[in-house]
Amino acid sequence: MDRTAVSREVIEKLAQYTTPTVSNVIELFDLRPRDEGFLAGEIRPLTEAARRPTVGYAVTATVRTSSVPHSEERETPFPQHLHRLREVEAPRIVVFQDLDDPPRSATLGECMATAYRAMGCVGAISSGYVRDLEELERGQFPVFARGTVASHGYFRLVDVMVPVEVGNARISSGTLLHGDANGVVIVPRNVAHWVAAGCEDYVRLEAEFLREFEAKGELADLDRVHSLFQERKAALRSRLLSMWKRRRYPDLSRPVLDW
Repeated sequence: MDRTAVSREVIEKLAQYTTPTVSNVIELFDLRPRDEGFLAGEIRPLTEAARRPTVGYAVTATVRTSSVPHSEERETPFPQHLHRLREVEAPRIVVFQDLDDPPRSATLGECMATAYRAMGCVGAISSGYVRDLEELERGQFPVFARGTVASHGYFRLVDVMVPVEVGNARISSGTLLHGDANGVVIVPRNVAHWVAAGCEDYVRLEAEFLREFEAKGELADLDRVHSLFQERKAALRSRLLSMWKRRRYPDLSRPVLDW
C-alpha cells in the first residue's frame, strides 16, 4: 500500500480538474495499464455534489444487506468504523463493498452519511445501492453507487479498513480517489504532486486542439493540429518524468511547460 505523503495543496489542486484530465495526466507516467485504475461505469454519481470534483482518501468496509445474519457471522459495530476512520488522514471518502451477489438493499442513507461527514468524510462510494437520495442531495454529500433502493434490509458492517473490490478496482484504506460526473479514478500517491502540476498544461493542450477545429471547421489543418498536440504532450510527459525521477516538486501555481 502506497503511503506517500500528499499535501493539502495537492488535494486542492486536483479538485480543480475533472477525472478525465487527471486520468490523462496519470497515463503519462506509465505506472499501470490504461484500462485499470478507475471504477467501472456501473458506479455512477448519484447526487449533484458528486458531479463536481471530490478528492479524498479511502476508508473502506465490507457490508451485507440481504438475509438474516446468522449467529456465527462476523459483524463490526458501526461506531468501531467511525473510531477507526482516524487511521487515515482527512479528507476521507468512505468506500463500501457489498458482499451480496447481486446487491439487494441500501448500504448508505441519511443517518450514516451524516455521521461519516461529521468524521471528516467528503463523500461515499458503494458497489451496491443507497437510499435517502433527497436528504443526501440537501446535505450536498457526494455519493457514487450502483443506484437507489427504498430499504436498508439487513444491513451490517462485516470488516472495516480492509482491501475492497468496487467497480472492478481494488481499493485499500488510504488509497487516493478523485471522482466527479464522469466516475472515479485512483490517483497513485507517489506521483500525485506531479499529476496535479500537469493538469493545467493538459487542459491547455486540449484547448489548443479544440480551438483549431472550432475556428476553422473542415478547413483545419488536421496533420498539423495532431502533430502539434502529440509534440506538446510528449514535452509535458518528458518534463514531468524528469522532475518526478529527480524528486523535484514543481510549483503548483505555474504551468509545467513554457507557454
